[in-house]
Amino acid sequence: MLKITLFDIILTPIYFIIIYFIANSIRARFIDKNPEYKYFTFGLFFKFIGGLAFTLFYSYYYGMGDSTDYYMDSVKLSNLATINPVKYLQIVLGFYDYKEFHLFGVPTGGYPCFYFDDFAFSVVRFSSIFILLGLKSYYLSTILVATFNFIGIWRLYRLLCSFYPKLYNQLAIAFLFIPSVAFWGSGIIKDSYTLSACYLIISSVIYIIVKKEKVILNFLIILIATYILTSIKPYIFFSICCAFIIFLLLYYTNKFRSILVKLIIFPAILIATLYFGIFFINTMSGVIGGEYSSYDNVIGRINQSQIGAIESKEKAQYEVRAGVFDKNFFSNISKFPKVIFFSFYRPFIWESKNIQQLISAIENLILLLLTIYTFLIIKPFNIYRAFTSDYLFSFFFVFILILAIIIGFYSTNFGGLVRFKIPIIPLYISCMFILLSKKSSYNVVTTS
Repeated sequence: MLKITLFDIILTPIYFIIIYFIANSIRARFIDKNPEYKYFTFGLFFKFIGGLAFTLFYSYYYGMGDSTDYYMDSVKLSNLATINPVKYLQIVLGFYDYKEFHLFGVPTGGYPCFYFDDFAFSVVRFSSIFILLGLKSYYLSTILVATFNFIGIWRLYRLLCSFYPKLYNQLAIAFLFIPSVAFWGSGIIKDSYTLSACYLIISSVIYIIVKKEKVILNFLIILIATYILTSIKPYIFFSICCAFIIFLLLYYTNKFRSILVKLIIFPAILIATLYFGIFFINTMSGVIGGEYSSYDNVIGRINQSQIGAIESKEKAQYEVRAGVFDKNFFSNISKFPKVIFFSFYRPFIWESKNIQQLISAIENLILLLLTIYTFLIIKPFNIYRAFTSDYLFSFFFVFILILAIIIGFYSTNFGGLVRFKIPIIPLYISCMFILLSKKSSYNVVTTS
């Protein structure tokens, strides 16, 4: 158990004050021309609250867990920085194999338990930087992780505010003030890094293609964020790629005003984007390797987790799901509606096993009611028009559907589900707000 020490009690307020003054100066600098900055400090500190709640939950409720294991492994790796700085940097940058394992031991406080799990050890590698800056405190390091990961969330929120300026209040709710997103997206855990990296990639792609701003900077951000995302959860990256294909298709098709020209150009753009997308995804699969190196390997990994759940104490939770993912992709299509519903709206309130699942269940109920209300107000034809003419809406819509299907098949219990779906929730709620903003005229305004 990682209890709060006198060291944490003294230094935590100091870190808070320093970050507060920095955040407040940034807010004061930009708020005159950008009204969304009124949420900058509040959004950051809501994330702090989520991160500290997360650490307290793992320290005093669970006692131990994957977050505390990541932390302890990160401390061991950070200890290596004082013993052999060159090797430390080499490992943090990903240039290591089994030969470097001997560098750990008594001098570093033990051997890292995640060393031979590349995806889990990536969290250790990235977190070790914040462990050093946080003076090896679990609580101070969490504050720094939350601050760093706020960058991706804030960046995408600001970008959407530039396309939908009248919705900056509603979008702030979606991106900055959802309790489960702040809780699971702020601690020393996989989901914190993948949430921020995912949103950095999406925002940078839009900045390059649509706004054509700071191309070199955004390209570098895409490279770094892609490395972080594929090092931890490659399936989120592949979901972005699939949605990006639809985004390119609609974006370039909508450049032509004539319906006849669109009908002629559409097939060519479709073939080009599909070819590029498939080529890129196959290339990245080969680079990532392991269980993501082929379609069969991915299916094998999903089925392995499902079989493990069936044979474990989680069987009761597993049996509420759609079933085993078949190797024949088309045979799974009939399961998609149930899997998507599972990802978006489960657990229900009566299925909650603990406080964080209860919070998620309440959010799911609100999300379901918001969806029903939106679909009653906005007719199906107008939703279709929004999809075909508003390429940002279509990008988010496709991304959350693909990711929901993957998560629905992969998740074997509600505990994992509420964590895995946090990249979906802000975008899902944003899509509902975007649709509702069009209800007065039912005329879909493009984002171009």
